[in-house]
Amino acid sequence: MSERPVEHEWLALCHAERDHTAWLEDHLSETESEEFRKRLRDWWGSIERLLAFHKKELAESGVTSRNIPICLLSTLCGFAGYLAIGQIPDPIAHTATEGRRKIGPSYRRDVGFAVAYIRAAKQGIPHQGETITIADKAPVKTVCEAFDVKRTAVRNWQRNVPVADLGANKVDSEILTYLMKSAAQRYRVAGRSERAIHRRGRAQLA
Repeated sequence: MSERPVEHEWLALCHAERDHTAWLEDHLSETESEEFRKRLRDWWGSIERLLAFHKKELAESGVTSRNIPICLLSTLCGFAGYLAIGQIPDPIAHTATEGRRKIGPSYRRDVGFAVAYIRAAKQGIPHQGETITIADKAPVKTVCEAFDVKRTAVRNWQRNVPVADLGANKVDSEILTYLMKSAAQRYRVAGRSERAIHRRGRAQLA
């Protein structure tokens, strides 16, 4: 990837975070509204994407010519100060939602390893100047068995979840297979597998 598209992407991420911040500052009198809470969650999402971009660039090259915006660093530093004394600042507390929650970063990471395994088996994954390929003619079946989920779930993962970040170190087929199986174990332990969901359903009916 050339430097210019990377720079454009970075600037777009910074602008998105600033736009969310400006909207929130203009609507501070509406902190209890659902619209404000949704915008607050969108703001945190923009921060996650900006930090993920920064982390990826550092992992791949070891250096970066771009810095996290000072205003954002100051805000995060302030939040850390509140958390250090056991207080949850409002911009964190107000993001809470009721009902079924969306998937979190740990879930996306683990499922992302499953997606990476399938893609490496089907077409290969470029990583650190090389292509990771896995000799598995039925990778979807392998993932279904490892995660204990149905094929429909895996198809949804492939459509909606990006490949997990493989970091800066060399990764080959053996390492990626290990990462996928470790992710599957965490997934099952967390009670997300088909068997675990079925057991909870039976327990509720008992």
